[in-house]
Amino acid sequence: MEDSKGRLKSCGLKNTRQRREIIGILEQSGRPVSAEGIFFGLREQGETVSLSTVYRVLELLVEKKAVRRLNTVEECGTLFELNDKHRHYLVCLGCHRMFPLDDCPLKSYEKELTDKTGFDVTGHSLEIYGYCRDCRGKRQG
Repeated sequence: MEDSKGRLKSCGLKNTRQRREIIGILEQSGRPVSAEGIFFGLREQGETVSLSTVYRVLELLVEKKAVRRLNTVEECGTLFELNDKHRHYLVCLGCHRMFPLDDCPLKSYEKELTDKTGFDVTGHSLEIYGYCRDCRGKRQG
């Protein structure tokens, strides 16, 4: 697994403390995190960084493809995660937890679309919304 310095170098970015710390928060979380979540995580670690700086660094990391932006339709808003592997999620509408899927159900469909339409598919994102077991039980009970 690549460390924060290696990620920055492979993207052609300067190795700054703020960039390393933001990547560190994403590495530690193991799940998508909001810019505000990253900001508060940095504050808990004693880092003095503004929320606008967090957003600027995240935008740069997204532009350089080191970080992926996930736009959710629920209260979660925009989330960020390391772009180290291709992921899809089940998103609970009750508790807003995100459950990663182990595989990509769209790989063969991408090829089929390219063959059928001539469209050069360069990527995709999939989020499936519903209720997790815990929340489903609360709704039924």
